[in-house]
Amino acid sequence: MNRKMARLDKKLNLDRKLNKGLPGSKSQWVLLGITLVLMVAVGTLAALAMLDVQARARGPAQAPAITPTSVPGPSIQLSPAEGEPGTLITVTGEGWRQRDTVFVRLDGLSPDQETQAPVAFAIVTQDGRFNTSFVLPADEAWNNQPDVPVTAWSPATGDEVAATFRVSATPPTPAPTATPTLTPTQAAPSPEATQPEPPPAECVDEASFVSDVVIPDDTYLSPGQSFVKTWRLRNSGTCTWTTDYALVFAGGHRMGSLSAIPLHGPVVPGDTADLSVALTAPAGNGNYEGKWLLRNEDGDLFGIGDSPGGAPFWARIIVGPPPTPAPMVTDWRGEYYGNRDLAGEPMLVRDDVEVYFNWNRDAPAAGLPADDFSARWTRTAEFDGTTYRFHAWADDGVRVWVDDRLIIDAWWDGGLRERTMDYAPVRGTHRLRVEFYERTAEARIHVWWEKVASPPYPDWKGEYWSNQGLSGSPALVRNDPSINFNWGLDGPAPDLPTDGFSARWSRTAEFDAGTYRFHVLVDDGARLWVDDRLILDTWRDGAAREVTADHAITGGPHHLRMEFYEYTGEARIHVWWKVAGPE
Repeated sequence: MNRKMARLDKKLNLDRKLNKGLPGSKSQWVLLGITLVLMVAVGTLAALAMLDVQARARGPAQAPAITPTSVPGPSIQLSPAEGEPGTLITVTGEGWRQRDTVFVRLDGLSPDQETQAPVAFAIVTQDGRFNTSFVLPADEAWNNQPDVPVTAWSPATGDEVAATFRVSATPPTPAPTATPTLTPTQAAPSPEATQPEPPPAECVDEASFVSDVVIPDDTYLSPGQSFVKTWRLRNSGTCTWTTDYALVFAGGHRMGSLSAIPLHGPVVPGDTADLSVALTAPAGNGNYEGKWLLRNEDGDLFGIGDSPGGAPFWARIIVGPPPTPAPMVTDWRGEYYGNRDLAGEPMLVRDDVEVYFNWNRDAPAAGLPADDFSARWTRTAEFDGTTYRFHAWADDGVRVWVDDRLIIDAWWDGGLRERTMDYAPVRGTHRLRVEFYERTAEARIHVWWEKVASPPYPDWKGEYWSNQGLSGSPALVRNDPSINFNWGLDGPAPDLPTDGFSARWSRTAEFDAGTYRFHVLVDDGARLWVDDRLILDTWRDGAAREVTADHAITGGPHHLRMEFYEYTGEARIHVWWKVAGPE
């Protein structure tokens, strides 16, 4: 730069010498202009050099920041976006979580009207899309709404998106078309052409139930759980179900549903359709059932079956925790109840190897009471057709069935006691049932059976009842060597009453041919059969007395049966016989 200034100064001195003595000449002004231009150029170059030095000191230039593009969230679109009440609106969603259930509702009415119940729902596909339709209600409340918010929401994710449907005015009713006037050049219609066509035959609305698609009967749900019930029905009538048809609530538990849900598309006769309703399980545990019917375009209701009007179909659920699965049972199925009456559902079900327990004063298991409980055991067992002696040893009540026949009945409070009964099931498999209850204090139960030697009772088979009428199962069965008892004021056994009891003895005995005199000494009533023929009858109250009867029998075995009852006071019975002869 200094060299440039030196050359410029040298040039100016030369010009001064050339122009010396010529003040105000044109050359002088030209040189002055050139000098100014050169000075501006030099200043510009210096400024650019300074800027270059500062840029190098700051380092390389940085690229501008790029703002990341946000991922779009859930969205919906309405098609059409405008229309009159009664318009079929299709809701299309994108960006939703796959396999979610998305519900659609209408908002915008006053707070005292139902606005939160869904009008439609859909399952989101794997690409995050869904598609569903509903009909905008045509009642007066919606006619007065210029804009109706349509909201889609997912209870699982909490996503909620709204879009606005603009309600247009109801189109005016078209004016009737005037009847054309015939001109002279027009030919009058023939008489056949003026005849009115016969009205079409009326079709019939009828439906048939095919299956429950989701939520079959008695499905267990949690309180407040949202769910969708879907039925598969067949149009078994002759009318086509159009979008003017609807599912309507017909009674029972509403479970948060709309009163009417229009069908999404036509269903011609013979075709099936899956009809769904969005519901919410009630807050309290229990059994709930809502009934539904179909409604045609004329407002007539119909259901399933060919009876007049048809029967409703239903959504039936159980709110609460599902029951614990029953265990694998290989021996006795034991069911235990927290009451003495085997009432309600069992508190415990388990596999018991045998019915043989001595709980003493404890409970059968944790969670069950130590007193006032009951139990039932069931199983099947093989028998070979011979006679078995069944034993029931219990404190307190017990009873035993074979194939629903009660063979041991001791269903009352009492200390430890044993009851037996001889029974001969036919060869094969038989069902057994044992029932037991515990009142208080100690609790014991043991039930078993064994084959009985033939004959099971070598002498008299004695059967004893705790009533006067020999009714029900005997309280005690035993072998009695003879019928010769004088119990006085006692009873036949510790567990039998001293008054108001009865007994029956039976046996087969060998006789030589002849006439025999049978003797009965009794207090109170008695009667005697020989080969099922009643030969002696003193079936009445009374003090000790002897009664006799003569009876002729053939030689050989004969069946004897003796019955007795005690009313009150002393109890006595003695039976014997001998060949009749002169006294």
